[in-house]
Amino acid sequence: MEAIILLAHGSRSPGACDAALQHAERLRAVYRNSRIEVAFLNQIDPDLPKTLSECVASGINRVVIAPYFIVAGTLLSKELPPLVEQARSRYPMVDICVADPIGYDDSLTEAALELACERFGHAPDALVLLAHGSAHPHANAPFDRMIAGIRERHGQMVTRLGFLERSEPTCYDAIAASAEAGARRIAVVPCFLLSGNHVLADLPPILEKARAQYMGTDIQLTSALGDSPHLTGVLAKRIGEALEKKT
Repeated sequence: MEAIILLAHGSRSPGACDAALQHAERLRAVYRNSRIEVAFLNQIDPDLPKTLSECVASGINRVVIAPYFIVAGTLLSKELPPLVEQARSRYPMVDICVADPIGYDDSLTEAALELACERFGHAPDALVLLAHGSAHPHANAPFDRMIAGIRERHGQMVTRLGFLERSEPTCYDAIAASAEAGARRIAVVPCFLLSGNHVLADLPPILEKARAQYMGTDIQLTSALGDSPHLTGVLAKRIGEALEKKT
């Protein structure tokens, strides 16, 4: 028997993890013969060891851990490997593998465009992708590719990338540059998979500051990237790739 564990960051914000649960539900329709579970790396339960224990107790002998992360940051590169090694030592009879994180996929570009258009009811003048930011250049590469993809599809749309921390330009600077370029309708798409504190608490003051500065510009925050059903397809693809490597 096979289990697929969708492994997310975790957040205590009410409803923040709903997107992960919804992706898991859609994955059940794709992998009908597999047990699909959701586990979290920090902040909330169930954690990965508990979920693995429950899977093994139910007779599972093959597990795919599917990271619900865009890139392999600190949590995936530092904290996940020891958990996986401990599980392999504890359950030597169980085949445990880890799929690649979401990374870049054309579906992410489509998701961002759809979220922006849905917010305004039509294509905005500008689209700002907001990412967390990282000191590691490779961590921002998927977002650079998303920007390039959007420009290929909508060359007339002002498209910029902004960061919440650790990288530049900042979210505010990206919005300001779009407004000063003449955009009157700006969609800010949070490239976060969970609608946690960054989306709910950190972003609104930044947008209010921008709205006060550019009063003639309609600046709207869209749903988080993780809310898009497109992400389910990418997750299914990464899971399929992991399964193929094991066969």
